[in-house]
Amino acid sequence: MAAPVWAQNVTAPGLIGPLACQGTSEIDTFDLAEVANITANSARFRPKNVNNLYAQLRASSGDGGPTSFPIRYTVHNAKTGASQGPYNIRTVDSSNPNFGGNSANASFPTKTPHYFTVFTTAAGWGESRPLTRRCFMTGGNYTTSTLSSGTSGCFSISPRTPQDVRNCLCGRSNLAQTAIIHGTDGKQGQPGHSHEQAKTNLGCAN
Repeated sequence: MAAPVWAQNVTAPGLIGPLACQGTSEIDTFDLAEVANITANSARFRPKNVNNLYAQLRASSGDGGPTSFPIRYTVHNAKTGASQGPYNIRTVDSSNPNFGGNSANASFPTKTPHYFTVFTTAAGWGESRPLTRRCFMTGGNYTTSTLSSGTSGCFSISPRTPQDVRNCLCGRSNLAQTAIIHGTDGKQGQPGHSHEQAKTNLGCAN
């Protein structure tokens, strides 16, 4: 006989980092920003403070390269290709060699992968040569079918991309055990993973 099934609503916090990427990858040519405060419909772009970025950009530009680097960022919906920006951060030059900026909040659709791209408009660079790229996926609610055996219903959701499954798993209270049962953290059947370890392995946002 088939095991009884019932619906369960899972509130997912979203994903962050390489496991949230869709159709692209994170880039760390320069570590200039991070994504924080991810919710079902928003995220925060947070620039980092970097000393003497000017010298690093000049070294990467080569002899005869630009001496002024306007820094911008855009945000892309990885599912639809829609973009927002570019937005100004600051200009780095010999008089202002350090990098930093203000955090910015933005609204996004639920359960959707996105990425921020930080770049300079200086000659020889551009958005196609990113300084930093960061991926994230917004959270949201998933309606699952949960078997009486305890099997996670996160594999019953629709749509069911790898990011959606991980996002859904991140919203479950028995996250560590769920991740072990289904091997979604790459360590199927290996006991002893903590809740925090499972969150990290799945790419869960805080």
